[in-house]
Amino acid sequence: GTWALVRTSLTQMRVDSIPEDVLSLFSTTCDDGELPLVLIPGPRAMTSFFIQVPSGCVCLLQRFGRRATPEVAAPGLNFLPAYYRVAYIVSSQTCTYDAPICCPTKDDVRVDVDVLLVFRIVNAPDFVYQLGAKGFDAMLGSLLDNAVRRRVRALSYLEVRSLYANQNADLLELLNKEFSFAGVEFQDAKVTAVHLPEAFEHCLETLTKLEKARVPSEQKALFALLEIKEAAEPELDGLVMVRQKGEEIIRMAEAAKAAMLPEMTLPQQPTEPPSEAAL
Repeated sequence: GTWALVRTSLTQMRVDSIPEDVLSLFSTTCDDGELPLVLIPGPRAMTSFFIQVPSGCVCLLQRFGRRATPEVAAPGLNFLPAYYRVAYIVSSQTCTYDAPICCPTKDDVRVDVDVLLVFRIVNAPDFVYQLGAKGFDAMLGSLLDNAVRRRVRALSYLEVRSLYANQNADLLELLNKEFSFAGVEFQDAKVTAVHLPEAFEHCLETLTKLEKARVPSEQKALFALLEIKEAAEPELDGLVMVRQKGEEIIRMAEAAKAAMLPEMTLPQQPTEPPSEAAL
């Protein structure tokens, strides 16, 4: 992935009046990483009775400086007295947040991790009055840094590359849970780049080359071993047959010997006791 040198900064911006190019303002990220989520127009002229509300965003009304009812102005030309004003213009576009984070692995190797978030503001009044753009930026940065550091700290420098280009369902769930009160919905959260120190990068490249060279050598040795085994199988089969034949001859000889032993054993004559006349 492409390494992000600048972290996105979510801001609110003051403007003189309701701009016609409001969508381009919301979709443009400055060189310093600033991305406006909320515009604050200046006050209306006292002689004004119409408000032109742009589409593709949410305009929040105030009446005498307080939240009006209804609060969201309809797109198009609105007839409203001068004591009504558009207090906030809130982006309703899909926004991206890029965060480069430097943190240590389990074996204390510092790596640079680039995290990309995709989100939308789905409830503009809650976002403005519950949190605001600046509060959202500070809270999101702190929560994301802590979550990524814990994740990376549990991995070795060899394992940390597994984070690259993977969707992090647990991180996405955490963000949606933490910011549900502020009307923000996160749609994606993934690591777009993982950078190790240059020495470790060189080491991993060397290991990868050695691994690629090792696999063909092992396959070649295994193939040679199979050839030797196939060539030796006929001889092994012959030796097995000879051994089996020898064992059979030994069994036959032992059987013949056992059969001859009874014939060679003579019966013994009983001995008679001496007669009385001899005594």
